Amino acid sequence: MTLAADILVALVALLHLWFLVLEMFLWDKPLGRKTFRMTPEHAAATKTLAANQGLYNGFLAAGLLWGLIAGDSVKIFFLGCVVVAGVFGAFTVSRKIFWVQAAPALAALALLLFATPAVAQQAAKPNAILLIAKPGLADANFRETVVLVTQAPDQHTVGVILNRPTQRKVDKSGEPFYFGGPVMREAMVALFRAERASESAFHVLKGVHLSMHPADVDPQKVRRGQRYRLYLGFSGWAPGQLEDEMRRDGWYVLPASEELLFRADTGGMWRELVDRAQKRKAPHVRGLRPGLRANAARAARFFVADATPWSGRFSVSFVTVHG
Repeated sequence: MTLAADILVALVALLHLWFLVLEMFLWDKPLGRKTFRMTPEHAAATKTLAANQGLYNGFLAAGLLWGLIAGDSVKIFFLGCVVVAGVFGAFTVSRKIFWVQAAPALAALALLLFATPAVAQQAAKPNAILLIAKPGLADANFRETVVLVTQAPDQHTVGVILNRPTQRKVDKSGEPFYFGGPVMREAMVALFRAERASESAFHVLKGVHLSMHPADVDPQKVRRGQRYRLYLGFSGWAPGQLEDEMRRDGWYVLPASEELLFRADTGGMWRELVDRAQKRKAPHVRGLRPGLRANAARAARFFVADATPWSGRFSVSFVTVHG
């Protein structure tokens, strides 16, 4: 639904770019006169006014295109402007303006508003699991670790190690940076609780997000006792690597909880979760998105990121996790 809305927004933007061309460059040309049913004399007399009108339409097009990058609030604002302009033109000039200008914008606006609650409802669902390294896991990067793994809407995934605080401290607060994983070790990643986050943030649990976006990653936000934690680096696996570890029985899988994500003392976390996992017959991670949903039998399926950084995104492998 969101994709359909964005396609309509792009079409409305292109339509207004065409209006710009007609009114600024073709107004007194044969195509412009035919489109607006004008005589050569009338076209020449109103050419300057039309050019101004074309410029306004160009600004509307620019705003809509910007909205495709900046987010829904920008798209909604500029679609509203287009609707108002189209309705006013229909009442004052010609009813045809409503169908040419306002109707497509109304359709895009309706799709956008309809899609927003559905996205919000989806975002409220848990979208994370915990990987607990089994005793004897050989990889030094993940030995005795608890790794949070979450999935972006585009099916890419990212993880951070929850139980490896470093000696490096966050200025002023004195809270430690945590070692998130061996990929891009100097990149800062924030795990935090907030009602609102940037659109680039990954939803983890209700009100909890994981993000590398500069708007979310701010050492000044770190306060003792607050649910805001900074990591250096993140976790990933080469294609087939984690799957091979699963075959060699390297990981347990458990559901994530906010208490675990922000626990102040992580020293005993790994042993506690190993004991908990060993008491379970199978991993219990219900309620996740399809890409992270475990079945109730012996396995949990989820998407795992290829650790090779490429333009800030991650390629995806499909693996089966055995308990």
